[in-house]
Amino acid sequence: MSIATCHHLLVTGNADEAHRRGLRALAISESLGDLALSVTVNLYCGATCLCGGDFAHAEGHLATTVRLLEGDQQRERFGLHGLPAAIARSYLAWALAERGDFGEAVRHGRDGCGHRRRGTPCLQPGVRLVGTRHAARAAG
Repeated sequence: MSIATCHHLLVTGNADEAHRRGLRALAISESLGDLALSVTVNLYCGATCLCGGDFAHAEGHLATTVRLLEGDQQRERFGLHGLPAAIARSYLAWALAERGDFGEAVRHGRDGCGHRRRGTPCLQPGVRLVGTRHAARAAG
């Protein structure tokens, strides 16, 4: 329930409270060792940090999400609206660009978009490209 509340708070503009709820869900997911829950929680915690301007912590959560989704796991949705592998890479690109690591930002943004080119439906084109475009814009 904490992760659903976290998502609701995030999309309704309360990133700080969303992050607190997300951290509670993260502790639960770590104690259970549940991959799907860990993926979802780290993705949403990363998004809450990103929205709150805490780019270093966003990078940590999102990089964890990317690491959890290696191999065949990249094509799993884990009950989400899109592919967490693509979403996490896009958000990670955004966080990295905000921290000035433009090369890595562009690489992760392109990796996220690559899911679409490999024939795996993921997100709407505008959302898929947000990380890459943000990184390019921030780099000048």
